[in-house]
Amino acid sequence: MTSTTDASQADFKQHPEDTEDLAASISAMLTNIQESFNTMSEQLLGKIDDLSKRVDDIEKNIGEIIGGLDGNE
Repeated sequence: MTSTTDASQADFKQHPEDTEDLAASISAMLTNIQESFNTMSEQLLGKIDDLSKRVDDIEKNIGEIIGGLDGNE
């Protein structure tokens, strides 16, 4: 296994541009993943805010209904 690792390291030393290309590709991929994560996080937080507003509206409506029932008795 060591000889394979040594051969791989020697190959990278002979072709540094391949290593640079790989590093650039990995960096671009990680940047893309980070941007996707940020977009999904923003969307999720927006949906949570919408859900919170809906729950608040439901609580308000239930309070009004209960208040109306108490006034009729």
